[in-house]
Amino acid sequence: MLHGHINLFLDYCRLADFSIRSIQALSARLNEFEKTVPQFLSIEGYIRLLSHFTDRADSPMGLRNLIIIMLLGTLGLRTATLTALNIEDVDLTCGLLWIREKGRRHRSMVLPHCICKIIRDFLQPQHRKKGPLLLSKRKKRISPRTLQDIFRTAVDHLGIDKKLHARLFRHTAATQLNKVAGIEITQQVLGHNRRANTLKYAHLNPDQYAVYMKKHPFMRKESQ
Repeated sequence: MLHGHINLFLDYCRLADFSIRSIQALSARLNEFEKTVPQFLSIEGYIRLLSHFTDRADSPMGLRNLIIIMLLGTLGLRTATLTALNIEDVDLTCGLLWIREKGRRHRSMVLPHCICKIIRDFLQPQHRKKGPLLLSKRKKRISPRTLQDIFRTAVDHLGIDKKLHARLFRHTAATQLNKVAGIEITQQVLGHNRRANTLKYAHLNPDQYAVYMKKHPFMRKESQ
């Protein structure tokens, strides 16, 4: 959508007889800006995905895929963090998850009760006490390519117009969390050392800006 608006604006510039050099420079700047705008799923889009994977959670692989989607979309885990998870990293009694992140950092995260229940249902029949949490069909630790195959199948079935990947789910988790909890909690969940890394999600909160605009002095109607 943003790309379409940019093209319309550039067409206007051409009709208004802007110089070729100015248009090219502007086009390059706008395209660069578009690349920096985080993409994310709407609540409706994410719920639709959850429904898709929930309907197919009647097998070990189906439960595995549902766990993947919930960990990515709820906690915003990175690909490397997700694939490195071991059974020993999950404390279903206390509802905690021990994760490994960039820079060899380790930290714990609160694991929502609904995810704990699904992981318990997933592990109980397998009688596994240690090793990779998420296995491939060949009983090996899942790889980024496994995730791509899972996402591609879901996209094809649902006709989603976005390319699914772990970063998209991370932005989705951050965007929705920022709406209800604010930047500080979002920073803690994402594991950012620098607040500036989290602030880029602030402008993705339309509800917050809607309230602000109603209070903006220039937007108030003059009293009669």
